[in-house]
Amino acid sequence: MSTIFDLKTWNLCQWVTGSLVIYDLILQRLSGECIISILVQDTTRKKLFFIEICLTKLKLKMSTGSDQRTDAAVEVRNYFLNLLEQDKDLSSGIAAIKTLLMILEKKRFDTIHILHTTMRDAVAAMRNTDLSIAAVVSGGELFCRFITLSLDDKHMEECRQIMLHRGKIFLTKLLNSRNVIAQQAKKFVTDGCRVLTHSRSRVVLKALISAAKNKEFHVYVTQGGPDNSGTEMVADLEKAGISSTLILDSATGYVMESVDFVMVGAEAVVESGGIINRIGTFTMGLCAREMKKPFYVLAESFKFTRLFPLNQRDLPDEYKYSRKHLVDVSKVHPQVDYTPPAYITLLFTDLGILTPSAVSDELIKLYM
Repeated sequence: MSTIFDLKTWNLCQWVTGSLVIYDLILQRLSGECIISILVQDTTRKKLFFIEICLTKLKLKMSTGSDQRTDAAVEVRNYFLNLLEQDKDLSSGIAAIKTLLMILEKKRFDTIHILHTTMRDAVAAMRNTDLSIAAVVSGGELFCRFITLSLDDKHMEECRQIMLHRGKIFLTKLLNSRNVIAQQAKKFVTDGCRVLTHSRSRVVLKALISAAKNKEFHVYVTQGGPDNSGTEMVADLEKAGISSTLILDSATGYVMESVDFVMVGAEAVVESGGIINRIGTFTMGLCAREMKKPFYVLAESFKFTRLFPLNQRDLPDEYKYSRKHLVDVSKVHPQVDYTPPAYITLLFTDLGILTPSAVSDELIKLYM
């Protein structure tokens, strides 16, 4: 044992001298043999000797556990990112649920508590990326809620099989959610209408392609800075034979008077019925309300999250900024903004077509 470690141990021994409660607390974390020995031996040297052994064991145990958690977090994060890399149209929320389902399939759990802890650590690992975390958080919470709902007192392996079955049902249902939403929304896209959308939304793209099978209409797409994903949206629309025009984000007000309605996606739907989405959505909502244009939101139910922001400042920084910018957000702009429910006409979800005021009722059903 090094001299430095001896010195620290000696200081610790001096600090706890005369306090048997602290001795017991330290030693009860370890084996019963150490506790018996420390109570029998009464010299300072013996106390010091046994404390040194306990600290060494405790340090080793903590180091090993920390390494294991780090390895598990890296594995989860890599699996999650690989899913998104392999399928560009896969939502981060669906990728998160697939990752949690993989963990449930591969690992064994002694108790429900350990399962919850493992799932919580996995969600934390997936949050530790530069991707938008809103759907990851809500999707992870809903998945864990669904699979553990009303479990009977059975053997843990039986419970795991039940949860695995439920998880697969949950995932299958969500994978079909875009189709359900597209069927609802396409009825509002009439022949010859003009639609304004913001940046690129997979579910909006699905709805427009579905509507274009027997109708002709024109779509205005904002660039969607800073990554200009609106350019990709226009390319997808043109590929599907849908007439479209790419416009500047700042041209929203100019174009608004020419369109029949606005149709956007959402990264999260909050308890008030408002949405969190790509920066600029709130501005679009303001313009739409002022010019009396319907503002439609298309969002899957796994994006329903238990947040209740009152304004832009209420949004947590981890939702607004990428992970690498959280240290200092003073020189970067937010990636998302909050659009209050007053600016939203209807929400098209796989649970049905909802008014903003009905969202809180659906959230209660999902999370209770």
